[in-house]
Amino acid sequence: MRYYGVSDIPMTEFWYPKAPSAQNEYAKPIYNAASATHLYNKPMLAAEACTQIGVKWNEHPFSVKYLIDYNFAKGVNHLVFHTFSHTPQTNVYPGSSFGGHIGFPLVRQQTWWPYMKDWTYYLARNQFVLQQGEYVADVLRYYGDHFERPPFDLDAFPKGYRFDYLNAEILHDKLSMKNGKIHVENAGDYRLITLRDSEKMLLSTLKKLEVLVENGAVILGNKPLDSPSLMDDEADLKELKTISDKLWGTSKVGVKQVGKGKVYWGKALDDVLKEEGIAPDVIAPKELDIHWIHREIEDAHIYFVASKEDKPVNLALSFRINNVSPQIWDALTGDQQDAKIWKTSQNRTNVALSLASNGSIIVVFSKSDKQPLASKVTHNGAVVLNTESGWSKFYENKAVPKLLWKNDDFMALESGEFVFHHNGKETKKEVSVEEISLQNNWQLSFNEGWDTPETVEISELKSLTELKNEAIKHYSGTTTYTKTFKLNETGERTILDLGKVSNIAELWCNGKKIGVKWAPPFVYDISNVIQKGENKLEIIVTNTWRNQLIFDNTRPKGQKKTWTTNPPKKNETELEEAGLIGPVILKFIK
Repeated sequence: MRYYGVSDIPMTEFWYPKAPSAQNEYAKPIYNAASATHLYNKPMLAAEACTQIGVKWNEHPFSVKYLIDYNFAKGVNHLVFHTFSHTPQTNVYPGSSFGGHIGFPLVRQQTWWPYMKDWTYYLARNQFVLQQGEYVADVLRYYGDHFERPPFDLDAFPKGYRFDYLNAEILHDKLSMKNGKIHVENAGDYRLITLRDSEKMLLSTLKKLEVLVENGAVILGNKPLDSPSLMDDEADLKELKTISDKLWGTSKVGVKQVGKGKVYWGKALDDVLKEEGIAPDVIAPKELDIHWIHREIEDAHIYFVASKEDKPVNLALSFRINNVSPQIWDALTGDQQDAKIWKTSQNRTNVALSLASNGSIIVVFSKSDKQPLASKVTHNGAVVLNTESGWSKFYENKAVPKLLWKNDDFMALESGEFVFHHNGKETKKEVSVEEISLQNNWQLSFNEGWDTPETVEISELKSLTELKNEAIKHYSGTTTYTKTFKLNETGERTILDLGKVSNIAELWCNGKKIGVKWAPPFVYDISNVIQKGENKLEIIVTNTWRNQLIFDNTRPKGQKKTWTTNPPKKNETELEEAGLIGPVILKFIK
């Protein structure tokens, strides 16, 4: 932690899809660097991000979203990508991938390079928010004065709580008791200190702990019996034993009140947290892989929440906070709106959330007089949103969120009766959704120079790899899908669901750009541009380089169209799904 502490911008790293070691995440600890960032009052923790061994050229922004979000939740808030490599040639595709074998391929000739800003806007919004205020945690985990290895990120720690590691410098120079909490100068407040390898402890450390305990600190750890240093002489060891006997008892398991504070030993951290009445900061459904981080600014609490679930999921999160109201901030779009489905109970606030595949959201709590619309929502009798702690519901092939709000206007993507339950009362809303399939009869056009026809008509949407033309089957780049159709009427709201897209979609309707999506669900609100009569859709879909690189392995020398230092091997022939796959459905909500 000390060398992070003297850095202007501490920096760590994380690899995609995992570290090149049998230790995996153990080999690349983030929490040590994050702790130093918090305790040494640094605003940013940088990370060499998404370092990769074995470039496949099937990578795209959504490939690494789960990994980046996970490390945001660990404490990273400033990404330094590995690698943007220099390709001096201007006429080669896709170009260098740095050393031929290593580095996430961020090169200017990437197929998806024109959409970098759409991706980096998402990253920048999250990074900005995560650089605000102070990190919030309950536990300081002291490294110890005698240890054989630093702690690892995957070391066990109770769910629902967060921690920072603590080194000797911070312990001695910056720790004090303030308002009944363990305060770190120019940093946050904590409730408890855990000790590691504490059977051997420096006298200076024990003296500092004694002062903290007498003034109200709570400590968990084994009784010090000796010093790891020859600097502590016989008189020092005698004093160490005296203080140790003062703070600890003689039983194997116990707790002792000393001054205003307590010392626990022989107990699990979970049990001590319960005994001290320290409730979890966040309670998530046990079966879900959900990660979060909590920051506090002067007038608000900020939680970044990320899912590592591949399936869309609706869930309830319970936050250790009350007398505030929640907002939902979406870093994909920049949208901010009041949460609709939430409740307060037993000094906690429970919020119902909808997370897409590997989705994330920012929940912001601040003082306001806003009230929840409901605490539970049912659709045709089945619960679709609920604020009860531990509740969750996966969705297999349906878009999430099932319920949408435009400010206070409620929309649903399925027909039926929706019932909003709140304080024993029910509010019912009947929703009618008419669907029109747009899966058939599209015109496709391609970038020039890749042996594809200028345009092609297809009777039904499917992956490009399922078409007969070899050049189309192996095409990499941007495909423009065009379709015109007539409507006799529209709904109050009109939603276009593209279904499955490989990999990035840019939607135009009647000559107006609707937006770009690089992460599912590929669902667009086109209410303001759809019209009675003739309509024209243009869907610009970009896939990755891999299929074309595989195709190029079959071309003779002198006729190849690509160059990179690390193309697929000749025995690698399996293609990646590509293009607009669907089903594409137009939904009229009434």
